[in-house]
Amino acid sequence: MKKEKLLNKYHEEVGKEDFLIDAAPYFQGYLAFILPDEEEDVFFSSITTIGLSNLFNEKKYIPTEIILEIDETFSEETVEGFSKQLLEFYNKELSKKDGFKLNTIIPHSIDLIRSTPYFFVSQYLGLSTEWGFESDPTVQMLQLIPLTEGEAKELENIEDKTKSIIINETYKILRNPYRTSLPLVATTIKNLWSKISKWYSKNSETLKSRLMSGASEKEMEEFRNSYPVEIPKDYYYSLLQHNGKMSFYNGYEYLKANLAVDLWKEMKSNKEQGAFNKLPEYSGNKIKQTWWNQSWIPFAVDSGGNLFCIDLDPAEGGSRGQVILWERAEGPLESGAASFTEWLYLYLRGLYNGIYKLDDEGFLET
Repeated sequence: MKKEKLLNKYHEEVGKEDFLIDAAPYFQGYLAFILPDEEEDVFFSSITTIGLSNLFNEKKYIPTEIILEIDETFSEETVEGFSKQLLEFYNKELSKKDGFKLNTIIPHSIDLIRSTPYFFVSQYLGLSTEWGFESDPTVQMLQLIPLTEGEAKELENIEDKTKSIIINETYKILRNPYRTSLPLVATTIKNLWSKISKWYSKNSETLKSRLMSGASEKEMEEFRNSYPVEIPKDYYYSLLQHNGKMSFYNGYEYLKANLAVDLWKEMKSNKEQGAFNKLPEYSGNKIKQTWWNQSWIPFAVDSGGNLFCIDLDPAEGGSRGQVILWERAEGPLESGAASFTEWLYLYLRGLYNGIYKLDDEGFLET
């Protein structure tokens, strides 16, 4: 689609830009700058490609436009230099085999935001944008999220779905390219629990009253030293926020740190004494074919002894840190969550989306 037609589509959907930079010779299109406007409750600048989708199509990628949102304003003096460096960055990345790949971390050397020298490639966190591309009416919108070196390193070995949750929960802070490095996992867990607590406060005094304060550093030190494997950061920070006791749903109780260790030791002892010699019914490729594995860390239990565990020794198709359901009658089963972060996020979504119902005593059931 010609760049003028794309620009008209942009004006119809987004509005008039403050600065429009011709993207030639990098691609036939523009960079559109919309600056902060307090009267419109817009507190950041957005820089959007218009026409980059044509170049993606030529390279046989999914037609894509890219947006960068940062807590910064621009003047006529600064917008030109920033645009040149940003376009050079786009050109360099598109010359590579895979172009811009979702959930990847890419270094950059743009002077104005050099304190956050990496970008995380995310799905656009705003509304989806349709550009009317002739061969495919929906053009995907990717977003670049500025990261410090420490943040990029923290995200490096995290599973993709969990990365997306972390970015979504910390995005408003990450828009500031001049911030100090943010502890991403700790901040995400804190945000998720804050939203859960808010729902409890509004809907169930029973659940709210059972939400305990966090474990002490000393308790967590003893907790970590009790296991032969390294405890995932997200579960560790979760216990620092709330040290168990409260109920999730269907009678599953979130275990205090010391009780989680006691239960793990009990399961380990049972296996050593030959209690779990049979093979489970599970036949997938994410969980190892054993009735119990000492690298499964229980964090919730119901009255029947069924568990939610963090799996730190997955099968080839799984991911380290995935959450599994362990049932006394069937053994291990998949939960659908690739990490404790995702499990907690799905629980939060279930609260706000009405998946769980409150019984007469104020506890949750499905």
